[in-house]
Amino acid sequence: MTTSGDIDTFLEVFDSQFNLISSDDDSGVGFNALIEFFSDPDQIYYLRLRGYNIETSGDYSIRAVITSPTELRINTPHRATLADGTRHLYSFRSNERAIVSVETTGNTDTYIYVFDSYFNLLGTDDDSGESFNCMIEFLVEPNQIYYLRLRGAGGSSGVGAYTIRASVVPFDGRNNTRSRAVNIDNGATVVAFFHTPGETLWYRHEITNDQTNLTIQTWGELDTLLFLYDNQGNLLFEDDDSGQELNAYISAELNQGMYFIEIRTYGEATGRTTFHAETHTE
Repeated sequence: MTTSGDIDTFLEVFDSQFNLISSDDDSGVGFNALIEFFSDPDQIYYLRLRGYNIETSGDYSIRAVITSPTELRINTPHRATLADGTRHLYSFRSNERAIVSVETTGNTDTYIYVFDSYFNLLGTDDDSGESFNCMIEFLVEPNQIYYLRLRGAGGSSGVGAYTIRASVVPFDGRNNTRSRAVNIDNGATVVAFFHTPGETLWYRHEITNDQTNLTIQTWGELDTLLFLYDNQGNLLFEDDDSGQELNAYISAELNQGMYFIEIRTYGEATGRTTFHAETHTE
């Protein structure tokens, strides 16, 4: 629901029982109001519109646009184009408990929101993908519908073509044990998500020369811990807060071999961190 015109409008939306769903002042163009909300079929909704204050008067237009979600299928890229001020809505369903990764590719700066089947906001992301693309991971339960809302991040960079894709990893297939450690290449940066309290994530990195310096670190708002093990599972180094703010950082000189890296969060916190590994030979 949006207004247009030269006056400052204030809009409220109520359900059929007159419970307030949302209100807005200036999210539209200029001083116009704009509200997005999820609607149920065959339900009546009420709108109340006023000027921002008692001195506000003048002409306005009000418009309602209904968008039905596009189904996003696993590993099937969907291509679309964002116009200025538009939002695209997608739905997703999994047959199993899994970790879903959704990302966009292209030259458009994208921003994504994820909602559960009750339209509770689960998370948002701006630039975790390549360049200015969004990328987000979230835990889904079987046979539940989840909704994705995509928009441009603002300005001319948020207008243009993009491709959105969803991939699924079964929850019991996560790299949360040493035997399921995933390889991280030299210089690579990955986004790591902790979905449940006490969860650990494991990576492996192979060093091909002796006297090689390995630097591993996390970036982000989570308080992280890092542990570095040799190929036999012996703990070599550990760190809590040597990185920026509450992030972990380890720099160690190592010989040729396979090494394993464990990431944890302090106090069983959940959320997202960025992990980076890089080697340098003396």
